[in-house]
Amino acid sequence: MNNFSSSIKQFFNWDRGTLILLGAFFCTFMAFNVMWCSWTTFTPFSHFPLYISTILMTLLLTLPYVIKRCKWLEILLLILLDFLLLANLMYARTYFNVIPLSSYTNAGNLQDFMPSVWTSLRWADLIFPLITCAAILLLTRNNSAIVRQPKTPLIPYLITLAIPLLCVLICVPTPAKYKEEYRKYYNNAYAYQSTPVMYSVFGSLLYDALVKYETLTPAEQKETDDFIASLPGIEKLPEGVTPPENLVVIFCESLESWVIGLDYDGQQVTPNINKWLTDSTTYYNPHVLSQAKDGRSIDGQLLLLTGLMPLRQGTYSTQFPDDYFPSIQKALKQAHGSRATLMTGDKEYVWNQGRIARSMGTDSIISFPDFRIEDAFTGRKHIGDRALMRQSVEKLKRGDIWPENTPAFLQLVTYSGHGPFRLPDSEKKLRILPGTPQIMADYMQVAHYTDQALALMIDYLRSRPDWHKTMVVITGDHEGLAAWRAECLASEPGRRYVNPEQFVPLIILNSPLPGHSEKVMGQADIYPTLLHLLGLRDYEWPGVGHSILSPTHPGAAINPQGKIVTTPGKKLPTATEQTLQKQRETSDRILRYNLLRPKQ
Repeated sequence: MNNFSSSIKQFFNWDRGTLILLGAFFCTFMAFNVMWCSWTTFTPFSHFPLYISTILMTLLLTLPYVIKRCKWLEILLLILLDFLLLANLMYARTYFNVIPLSSYTNAGNLQDFMPSVWTSLRWADLIFPLITCAAILLLTRNNSAIVRQPKTPLIPYLITLAIPLLCVLICVPTPAKYKEEYRKYYNNAYAYQSTPVMYSVFGSLLYDALVKYETLTPAEQKETDDFIASLPGIEKLPEGVTPPENLVVIFCESLESWVIGLDYDGQQVTPNINKWLTDSTTYYNPHVLSQAKDGRSIDGQLLLLTGLMPLRQGTYSTQFPDDYFPSIQKALKQAHGSRATLMTGDKEYVWNQGRIARSMGTDSIISFPDFRIEDAFTGRKHIGDRALMRQSVEKLKRGDIWPENTPAFLQLVTYSGHGPFRLPDSEKKLRILPGTPQIMADYMQVAHYTDQALALMIDYLRSRPDWHKTMVVITGDHEGLAAWRAECLASEPGRRYVNPEQFVPLIILNSPLPGHSEKVMGQADIYPTLLHLLGLRDYEWPGVGHSILSPTHPGAAINPQGKIVTTPGKKLPTATEQTLQKQRETSDRILRYNLLRPKQ
């Protein structure tokens, strides 16, 4: 018995430095797990994989110290781990997901989004550097005592490491099995956010890497082909209705529906839009569910311009920029010989926007270098919405971009609505009620500012002789409040005004089929709706959605996390729910495997 006790004691006779590092790594991972679950779900804490993955990664990261006893290498690993986990938390507060593997190569985008980065920090995030500082203090305070201790025996440590590793290999012996287990949570609407905690951030990166090299199986190909064949197609316009030839699409950064028509203490937040909504030729739907995902703004463009939904994980514009994209631009070009122009105050490299625009059939791009930097209120120092519209009108009036009475597609992308929604005091025109959360107040001020900017463009378009042949779409590229929504809804003004759902508006001026609808639709439904209104029913690709103008539209949509949102009082058949789920899976396959490219 004494020999056995001695053996056990010897087995666990690990030096103080090893124990400090084990504790530091374990606490760091658990801090991430708790903080992630605090805004998603604590379900992972009742499941075995969380503890196994946390213990395994803790033991692996401490292993270099056991082998070499190099504390500075371990301190570097702790710091790098802090950066990795904190970056993923900050990313998730806007994108509702961990950073996809492909996005680590897009770090250059950060220089254009630093204000949003800083506003995604929380006081609780200090736990990460505090744990690291405590570990450094303990490791260096009694350095000589630690060095004099016998090193942690390597064999017992490796045996301990083998236990969680063996558990992992038993549960997921092959890459295929790992993907299958991962997707059990990843494809669940309620446990979707659990995977970065269940399998750690490193497990999520492994999943991304494995998926990247997948190939489409014959069964998946047939399933995809069957779904595409079942798409409803584009309906014909009623007799006597003349479709427009020109289309102007204005993507308003982060514009949500709840500010449209809002009377805030006797003040109209969007007075110009409110006026346009009363026009007899306007179509309006305030219940367009935001379906943008990891790519945010560029996902919004994918949804509206191609009728495809974003990748399940990652950004299509950086992974598959040279795919074949059927699009509104190409459909108009085919029907009328239209010239397509993109006007944006952003840089072409952000989200690979320039390359994607050209893949979608855009002929010319007017971007950041082509504008004078005015009204640059945000930290990015990019052109403000008012200056963007004013200068765009100046360029259009010259006649070389869009000569009058010639068919055209014009896309404008604003920026001032990007978080953290800051304007100088001189531009804040709304009187804010006491008790209104600051972020909500800032959001309304920016929406009011953007509304004033839009009027410059709409007034110009109305002055053109071809206005009667021009349809204008105004929409939000995605929802804007992100993780701030909960903060807003916790206040009395927020509960009164802010919609709990992530709805963006669809405003169509000069619509051949005007009206007002309260039915829930998705951003992917805008594309077939526009094909419908433009009379382009014979175009090669109808999109995965359904025209909201069709009486057979389900009145529901699926959000990026897999939750189906329906029009109040509407009960969806199971088959319809399955169709909405298949929209996501089919779009993902189309993008990954370039399935819409013309057959040779």
